[in-house]
Amino acid sequence: MELHAKDYNPDGHFMPIPPGDYRVRIEEAEETVSKAGNEMFKLTLSVSGKKNKLWFYIVFPQVGDAKFSEKKQMTNQKLGEVWESFNLKVGDMNVLNWRGKVGAARVKQEMNKERGEMQNAVSYFLTRKRQEGLAPWSEPEDSGVSSAPAGDSMSMRAESGGDVDLPF
Repeated sequence: MELHAKDYNPDGHFMPIPPGDYRVRIEEAEETVSKAGNEMFKLTLSVSGKKNKLWFYIVFPQVGDAKFSEKKQMTNQKLGEVWESFNLKVGDMNVLNWRGKVGAARVKQEMNKERGEMQNAVSYFLTRKRQEGLAPWSEPEDSGVSSAPAGDSMSMRAESGGDVDLPF
């Protein structure tokens, strides 16, 4: 492994990217458990041409939850957006199949209350139709990896902050 002093960031984080629509790639997808004990999928996303990371969570409500129906509908909406945006088979719950897939997201900025600074977050995923005007996938500058077309299975990352308050 070759280390470079220029890679050192004294603030320990990346500057947020401007809000907008970006091609994103699923770097990692895992099944895990939320702080509240709910099963969830955690996605780590790369942003085309950037070195930052984004995280996206799909939380599954517990059957006994007072707002189960409402939360289930929200979870199903998020799943549908992921399947559509990343051209995944509808109903595919094997997150290992999701890794390396390229889709697109509307990225927003929000205040991280714990750190007192702005961070990026996924507002929602774009349908394939709404992705048509976006530039093809590209690796970040100085990544050492060549650009990959949309749908390629290569990976990288983009930042939002990691730990976030989940709605469930």
